[in-house]
Amino acid sequence: MRLYLVCVLLLVGCGLLGITGRSVIKKEGQPKKQSTLDKEVLFEDEDYEDDDVLDLPPEEQKSRLRSLVEKKMDVNQDGFIDAKELHSWTLKAFDSFENDDAKEEFSMVDADKDGAVSWREHSDDAHGKGYGEESPEFANPEAEEAIEKKETYLKDKKIFAAADRDGNEILDLMEYFNFKHPRRNPETSQVLIEDKLESLDANKNGGIDLEEYLKDTKNVDEDEALAESETERFGELDADDDSVLRGSELLQWIDPDNSEEADDEADHLMTESDKDEDGMLSPDEIVNNHELWVESDATDYGRQLMLNHDEF
Repeated sequence: MRLYLVCVLLLVGCGLLGITGRSVIKKEGQPKKQSTLDKEVLFEDEDYEDDDVLDLPPEEQKSRLRSLVEKKMDVNQDGFIDAKELHSWTLKAFDSFENDDAKEEFSMVDADKDGAVSWREHSDDAHGKGYGEESPEFANPEAEEAIEKKETYLKDKKIFAAADRDGNEILDLMEYFNFKHPRRNPETSQVLIEDKLESLDANKNGGIDLEEYLKDTKNVDEDEALAESETERFGELDADDDSVLRGSELLQWIDPDNSEEADDEADHLMTESDKDEDGMLSPDEIVNNHELWVESDATDYGRQLMLNHDEF
């Protein structure tokens, strides 16, 4: 998994340097076997587009990696990648994969292929064909599962409406990104916050205290270790130490961003590559460790790219 995440970091750069993002390649309408998909291909080349990144000559790997570092990662162009630049780049990589997933899903959910997703198209895909306000299961839910399904449907519909910024009752691709990742947009993120406050804010103080927070975790009363872990997590989320989660703190709990993963990966890359231990990475330090940055044997987490042939 570690090496897979390293490769995630570089895929964003590949896109910025004229190399497209990830997509599942299909043949005759059917997905290829997993063994075919389980690859990491980071660099585009006419002679190697169906092969593993390791099929590129080592010097070609190094050359393209150096170009990525110098042209894209080194934001302030001081000749080094500092911790902030590395974290920012890694976070961008994780966010890019979220976009790739949403884009792929968008094309599948768009049943009539009109370039937009309607509520009915999304609901049929996510909640079951025909499910909705007019269906008997929605009108009279009895089992806990049916009640939860209705609640999820209604919450989903609120987020969909908030993502529909032009009010035309369909989502274009950018609106769909906000719908799938509500934290990215003020209108959609507010729906998440209000929904959580409605369900948990018993004292109506506009926030969630520890007692209210723990009520959202199943079996916490019977599991001391779980209660301790969740209490610690509450403390991490409570950035201003006022013992109440509000606003962005609530949002980070409900729909967390990729900051923690980016922190872990950036720390790992810095530790492994910073040979002179000055807290910065030179292009040479990165290129001299190019296997770490471009090689992945974790094929269970491999990615297959749909490549183009744009020039650098």
